[in-house]
Amino acid sequence: MKYQIRRIISFICILACGFNLVSCAKNPEKRIVVDKAEGLSKENVLPNEKDVPKDLGAPEHWQETMDRSNGFVTIEADCQVRLPEVYNTPVYLYKMRPVTNKLLKRLCDYFSGGDRLYEEPAMTKEALQAQRNSMVSLSGDWSWYSERSLKPMLERVDELIQKAPKEEERHYIKAELMAPYQTEEEY
Repeated sequence: MKYQIRRIISFICILACGFNLVSCAKNPEKRIVVDKAEGLSKENVLPNEKDVPKDLGAPEHWQETMDRSNGFVTIEADCQVRLPEVYNTPVYLYKMRPVTNKLLKRLCDYFSGGDRLYEEPAMTKEALQAQRNSMVSLSGDWSWYSERSLKPMLERVDELIQKAPKEEERHYIKAELMAPYQTEEEY
């Protein structure tokens, strides 16, 4: 019996060693991962094609009819598609750019369409009271809380209701870097 167990264990060990020897593969001649610390070699950079534009897969003439909402909305397209010729757009240099007040102002002007920015207005008494009612009835976002865990939060909401304005007031601000602040809802 002992002899058979030793024989089985020996056979399994020899089989495992055989699998290990067979599974060893030859090391690749080229590196699979590019080390960016040394810079990119010429073979890893796509050639810049200036003569052949890329095929974007857009049709020259688009003709289609789409129905949505059970025929309530119908969109018909019948037009020539003119796209600019797009060639390779290689990246020659890329570096981190710190966000300054000047850059932040440009970005805010772009995304706001030139409109003025304002601080998040303080919640009104009416909005805070609606939030309190939701907390007391354990509805909405508050349905996961227990009454015991909500007690200190209800005290803070009561304190905020005392200080809250009756109407929403907007304070316009300049686009500049500043420390984040906590809104009443977060508090």
